[in-house]
Amino acid sequence: MNRSRLVVIVIVMLFIVAAIAFAINILHPSHISPIEEAAAAGNSEVNYRQAVALLKEGNPKEAITIIKKYRGVMEENSARGERWLDLFVRASVEAHEGKQLLHLYNFRPEIFYGNEEASLAIAEELVLAGKNEEYTRLRQNLKGNESNRSEWVRIDSDFLVLQGKRDEAITLLNEEKFEGNDEINRLISLAMLQIYDAPDNADKILSEALEIDPDNTKALAYRAKLRESMGKESEALSDYIAAYAGEPENAHLAEHVSDFFLKKEEYSQAIQIYEESIRSRELTGPLLLKALFWEKVIKPFPFDRRSVPVPSGVLQSANEYLLHLPSRVFWRETSFVRIPEHKKILENVQEVFWLKLIGALKKENLTEAENLLKNNPFRDVSYAANLEAALLNIIAYKKSGSLISDPTLFSSEKSPPFFEELERLVIARSENPDYTLPEETAELLKGPFAFSAAFLAAKWNEVALDLLNSTAIPETYPDWLAKDYVEAIRVNRGDTKALEFAGMQKKTSALNLITAQILLEQDEPESALAIVESLTADQSEIGMKAGRLLSLLYLSEEKFSEAKKIIADHPLLRSGLLGSELMARIALAEGELVKANLLYTSIEENSSEAKSFLARRAYADKKWDRARDLTIELLKSHPGSEILRQNLQKIIEFRRPEFYNLSDSNL
Repeated sequence: MNRSRLVVIVIVMLFIVAAIAFAINILHPSHISPIEEAAAAGNSEVNYRQAVALLKEGNPKEAITIIKKYRGVMEENSARGERWLDLFVRASVEAHEGKQLLHLYNFRPEIFYGNEEASLAIAEELVLAGKNEEYTRLRQNLKGNESNRSEWVRIDSDFLVLQGKRDEAITLLNEEKFEGNDEINRLISLAMLQIYDAPDNADKILSEALEIDPDNTKALAYRAKLRESMGKESEALSDYIAAYAGEPENAHLAEHVSDFFLKKEEYSQAIQIYEESIRSRELTGPLLLKALFWEKVIKPFPFDRRSVPVPSGVLQSANEYLLHLPSRVFWRETSFVRIPEHKKILENVQEVFWLKLIGALKKENLTEAENLLKNNPFRDVSYAANLEAALLNIIAYKKSGSLISDPTLFSSEKSPPFFEELERLVIARSENPDYTLPEETAELLKGPFAFSAAFLAAKWNEVALDLLNSTAIPETYPDWLAKDYVEAIRVNRGDTKALEFAGMQKKTSALNLITAQILLEQDEPESALAIVESLTADQSEIGMKAGRLLSLLYLSEEKFSEAKKIIADHPLLRSGLLGSELMARIALAEGELVKANLLYTSIEENSSEAKSFLARRAYADKKWDRARDLTIELLKSHPGSEILRQNLQKIIEFRRPEFYNLSDSNL
């Protein structure tokens, strides 16, 4: 026997063994004993009817448990075996068991021929698995007899793309046209093939899909991601919010929307989504990790940690570690090193890196913190690059009395004033090694507030408050520090704690204004009045905001003339957005609805208050398109608002053609 023939025989034998293994794997599950199989055989008809009933009830996985007991029967070349095998395929399709279908196809491919639903289910698996010959054979058996032409076109185009025939895929998609959701899916597939080399055209195609159904969450999500990559941030956020509101249980959409807010450092909106997600939906590993991290560093929210299911996967250990960290504890080294592959987690999970860094700063271990920052593997994708630069410079100044003369540590992104000042000082230091820092800044960097102040400037409020070592800020420190601490304490600890802290600080106009605002919201108008009256004469922004508070006080007492006079007497208030909002409120209180509507319309673009009023009017007037657009704009600021999402859902229903048809039929 020659060598080549021997090789062929060996390959054939291996193929046969593999086929038998597939059959054993699917038809002979190890958890079913021969005794159980024999018992099942005696109740074949009863069990068959029970499995069919389970499928009708929408329980395909339970049906599969029964079906698998008939392994021996399915191996028979008999009508009874075919009957059980067909049922197995049907149940696997309904259960979306792609791998199981792939095994069944390898065992008996002919059972899929002529069964379009099963063929569609297996087709995608074959394409993704790179089984080109098998897919081609499957398609040939249905060619020209497809009842679900749109799905076959979509999968055929994917097949062509994976073969490197992108232009042919585009041609195929352009040659077809369908109706309704089928057409939307065709357009989405066509757009996805052009997002890199023709993004404007892809945007146009997705917009065409949304003309068919403006609330299609899939098209909205794809267009949102595309527009975000094109720098169209406002339009992208509108699409994200509309998609998320239409499918709030979708964890992937929740992650996309929260990521968008994180990039913009709009942490309060991201926290709203995380709080809702962790309480009400099944989470993905990445979404849970971000929820656990950001609620710990920005603003904690209450939830039952014992009831949160941790998804399996590469992030499981990291999620379990974060989930078991007590409140206001950022790092536990002894717990972390017990995690399998903990070093790999530290190198690959940015959230864990930040928690370890915060832990080092909390212990005042500057050497460890400095080493972590200098060897940070996430520098190019950092959640807060300028915060890192600030921390490195604070450490350097504490250790050596000098800043790092490397301006490139700071990113070009917009920074809070504290970081901008540090960057200017670093540049000055790099140009002149003998440069001396201003005394006020030098004292802050040397003192116990430095790291806390850096996190406060970055709006990582919970970390800032946890690192706060004293309740009284030295009077020589910058005024912004006390004001920002009071605002952070108010959000994270409540009004009472904020007032207590404010009372211990040097009195400034900014601090007095916040105090008055808190007192007013706590229904202590007399105490608030005494403060704001002393501030309204100031022709600055603080005076303008004090005038607004005073005007609101008069409005609450129905002293409309006095409220108007306050607005008229302050130039900034009279000509600005806050003044227009106040005048609209006064008009409403006086019953001048037309005047209020005109005022709110004039400031609609920049005023959430105006959007809220105009959305209610549009809803009442059944102007559904306008009501939808305004509600989406409001959801940008309040993405976790259940009321706004419910309103949007109602508006979406009212806009649908079937609603109008139903309404017309009842006239």
